[in-house]
Amino acid sequence: MAWPIQYTSLAAQGVSAIGPLPSYLGWGTDQMVTNTIVKNIRASQMIEEYIIENGAGLPVKQVLIYSGDEVEIVCVDDRSLTWPIAGGIITVINPQPNGAPSETYQVINNNYTVARKVEGERTILAKRYLLITPVQM
Repeated sequence: MAWPIQYTSLAAQGVSAIGPLPSYLGWGTDQMVTNTIVKNIRASQMIEEYIIENGAGLPVKQVLIYSGDEVEIVCVDDRSLTWPIAGGIITVINPQPNGAPSETYQVINNNYTVARKVEGERTILAKRYLLITPVQM
């Protein structure tokens, strides 16, 4: 399929200009994590790359191993909430790829950052492995 994708069905509805489809952008952090103000989320896939060389040392094969997903969530600290500790389980809407349904992640780290005259921030690092089901530690 060629990029950019062209309108085809709109021409039948009387639209004379044929152009690329509009982009749909993920907007904001609403409902990514419940009961807190999320400042930002950094989501990434945990992928390891292995290059296999031939006898002359030239790369001949590339192996990509996808282990799962990782999210780093920065929230405004709220003392009325109980924050998860390392080894705990949280449920997050995985924005990687394309806003998947909510998934269960294991908390790896829960950091706290504070500075003068600004609200405190919690930074939660959580991972979801493909072949490991997280359980409460």
